[in-house]
Amino acid sequence: GPLTPVLSVMPAKQKSTTWAFATGECGSENWAGVTPAALVAANVSKWVAAGKQYIISTGGAAGSFSCGSDAGFEKFISTYNSTMLQGIDFDIEAGQSQAVIDGLVARVKAAKAKHPSLRFSFTLATLGGNSPQSLGDAGVRTMNSIKSQGLAGYIINLMTMDYGSTTPTNCVVENGKCNMGKSAVQAAVNLHNYWGVPYSQIEVTPM
Repeated sequence: GPLTPVLSVMPAKQKSTTWAFATGECGSENWAGVTPAALVAANVSKWVAAGKQYIISTGGAAGSFSCGSDAGFEKFISTYNSTMLQGIDFDIEAGQSQAVIDGLVARVKAAKAKHPSLRFSFTLATLGGNSPQSLGDAGVRTMNSIKSQGLAGYIINLMTMDYGSTTPTNCVVENGKCNMGKSAVQAAVNLHNYWGVPYSQIEVTPM
């Protein structure tokens, strides 16, 4: 079909959409070749006029996002800031080092005090089976960093979609298949029970 502006096809009841993905170092990031200035010029004023919120998502499966200073993160936020900016998301699944993850958590901890109205989320891969600890390696390192740095008020967005082989460790198996709904619920239960994340701070993105 033809390319269509998102705002023209968003359901009326849908109040927010995630823009993905910004990659590179904060303050000099890019959007798959599109500059931040171009992205902002083409979108922000239109979203404000439409009364629709947006979340800026970073990283993703095909790219990495890093942020080595609080000043750099402030520049990043200010680039996209408006009355409709809902928050910043960190999709961590491209092999980021522990130092990069620690830096992102530290940036969020500092930014929350300056931007109390913004939400900050970490999007993490997960399994949905009977293993008490369901997160992948990046998720484990992210949660360890969150705990060690004492970050509060964060959101964990679980990617409940690709569980691999159909085994009870990976997903809730029924009739020889992964029950995707029950597996998504189990992933949230495991995150809550193992890492102590309140359910009010857990989101689920299914496929």
